[in-house]
Amino acid sequence: MKGGQLKSTLQLPDYVSVNDLFLAGDYRLKQYVEEYYHGAQDGFHQDAVELDEKVQLIMELRGGARVDDYSRASSRSTNSRAATRRKTA
Repeated sequence: MKGGQLKSTLQLPDYVSVNDLFLAGDYRLKQYVEEYYHGAQDGFHQDAVELDEKVQLIMELRGGARVDDYSRASSRSTNSRAATRRKTA
């Protein structure tokens, strides 16, 4: 994971597994992704959303359940990268 505020806030190592993003069953990015879709669209929250998109892709490829995807019905539908990814999956 590239350095930055998100990495230090979540106290993440350089290489992160999906399991590192869950703590006691809670998705550690949830709060930051929700804040992004409620208007906090700074660099920190953008990094959280980009990492969340990668986690969602990994979960889909694993054939597992998606992480509580609160954003699909809102702003993510307008994100062209996410729309392209869903079309090609």
